[in-house]
Amino acid sequence: MLADITRLKLLKLFYRQCRPDALCVEMLVRLLDVSQLAVSQHVRVLRSTGLVKGERRGCRMRYFANRGVLEKCCQLVLSALTAELPESSPECSQECPLAKDN
Repeated sequence: MLADITRLKLLKLFYRQCRPDALCVEMLVRLLDVSQLAVSQHVRVLRSTGLVKGERRGCRMRYFANRGVLEKCCQLVLSALTAELPESSPECSQECPLAKDN
C-alpha cells in the first residue's frame, strides 16, 4: 500500500494540511500532476486503510490525514526497524531461495 510513490506524496500532502484546509481531489490533481481517476483511486486505497479521512463540504469531498492512525503506523515501523534479531538467526543469504540459485 505504501510502495506507491503517488500514495506517499498524497500522505505527505495530507499530513501537512490542517483539517480546515483539507484537500479536494481537484486540488490534488493540480498539485501532483496526475489524472483525477488516479488520484481518486489512490485516495480510496488510503481511506480503506484508515490513514486518510474524508468529509463532505458542499458538493466536494475534502481529505486529510488521520493523524492518530498515521502516528501508530510510524511507531510500528520504527519499532520493527530497531528490534534486535535473535543471535541464532541465519544469514539472509542462507535462507533466501534466490541466493541459492546464484
